[in-house]
Amino acid sequence: MEIKSLPEEINERIRSDNKINSFCQCILELIFNSLDAKATSIVIRINTEKHQVQIIDNGNGISLSDLQNVGVRYMTSKCDSLYVYENKHKYYGYRGEALASILSVSQKLIISTRHIEGEFTYTKTFENGTFESTVPAKVRSSKGTTVIIIGFFFNCPVKQKRIKNSVDLNSIKITLKALAIIHPTVSFSLRDDNTGKILLNCFKTE
Repeated sequence: MEIKSLPEEINERIRSDNKINSFCQCILELIFNSLDAKATSIVIRINTEKHQVQIIDNGNGISLSDLQNVGVRYMTSKCDSLYVYENKHKYYGYRGEALASILSVSQKLIISTRHIEGEFTYTKTFENGTFESTVPAKVRSSKGTTVIIIGFFFNCPVKQKRIKNSVDLNSIKITLKALAIIHPTVSFSLRDDNTGKILLNCFKTE
């Protein structure tokens, strides 16, 4: 059998599989984006039965021009030189990989954002890992970003079956408690949309 290069769509799947391998890791990467955007309030709503997650923050938001590049692999605002890459990691995310990996294993991903210096809210939508549209949306009352994922691991049935409500919720709670210690000026809230219960409230300290 001839040795040849893998098709790009397979390369993309391999990169995504290596980067995002659990529900908890997906949520953690989205929280990192919120923290990098200087959010002081982060709300996480999850529904493991429907493989859905929603992250709401009050960070600086994303400008319309930057929103065009969000979700494109290796596009980032946090690293512009080899020196920065090797020495100056001030942010959790700087490679431009996480969101691209998440959207490639999500049936639908919606980003709704209002920039700190903007008047308007815009929504960018991906379906089956492919960009669909960027449109004006109902205006948020304040700056920040909401990310909604529907059908997480829709194209990875084995991984999707491994998502267990009690196990994944516990992992997420442990992760949030650790982040709350590291970031005492940020509040974290976790809601189980399966039951409507608030599972965790970590209040910020002034």
